[in-house]
Amino acid sequence: MSSQATKATFTVSRVVFEIEVPRLSGKERARAKAGGGYYTPRQTRSAEQAVAEGFLDAVSTLTTDQVPLQAPVALDVAFCRELPKSAPKRRIGEPDISMPDIDNLLKLVMDALTGLAWEDDRYVYSARAVRLPRTTYGSGCQIRVAIQYG
Repeated sequence: MSSQATKATFTVSRVVFEIEVPRLSGKERARAKAGGGYYTPRQTRSAEQAVAEGFLDAVSTLTTDQVPLQAPVALDVAFCRELPKSAPKRRIGEPDISMPDIDNLLKLVMDALTGLAWEDDRYVYSARAVRLPRTTYGSGCQIRVAIQYG
């Protein structure tokens, strides 16, 4: 009787990560080039890259086959921004209802994670986004992302 080594495999079911960004901005529209074609604005590219790097850091101990790219995904995203230095302190803790729109913030995160956390954003069957109350100046801006597979 020969013994065969069996390879134990598993897939991750939940990934949670938080990143700090210098400025919270939403997904900007593509811009037209003078010679034809389109490009993504620099601010959008750098924000998408920060989200992608946060995800890659969170799953750095996993192998690529442990992230189920073609599984149904529930996405939960929280955005937190600091108040501007000039804002009165009484506004700390108030709801964040200023620009950018929450759908543009969510679109930025979803586009950044397409190809990394899921193959295509059609696999996202549930998406919840919330803007947390503003915090004091100097506390920074954070994006917290929770991805539930299955």
